[in-house]
Amino acid sequence: MTEPMTEKELDRLSRDHLRKKKAYEEARDRLAEAIPAAAEAGIRQVKIVEITTYTREAVRQMCMTPEQREAERQKRRERTRVKPTE
Repeated sequence: MTEPMTEKELDRLSRDHLRKKKAYEEARDRLAEAIPAAAEAGIRQVKIVEITTYTREAVRQMCMTPEQREAERQKRRERTRVKPTE
């Protein structure tokens, strides 16, 4: 039979979860920084997708400069803008 849950064990599990969550977030951030660097180093986006399992669209967006991202947002706004009827 399993032991009953105690506050101490629950606290230990919660702290372990928070530590692992923080480590995951830090690893994700490092990977997000590495993807544009990999593309700049000549690694093709298709290979980056294969290695990271991110979608092609996610990798494409990560590799954009802030200016490119803004231009993309503007294009989306233009496409979705409701045109007045005559």
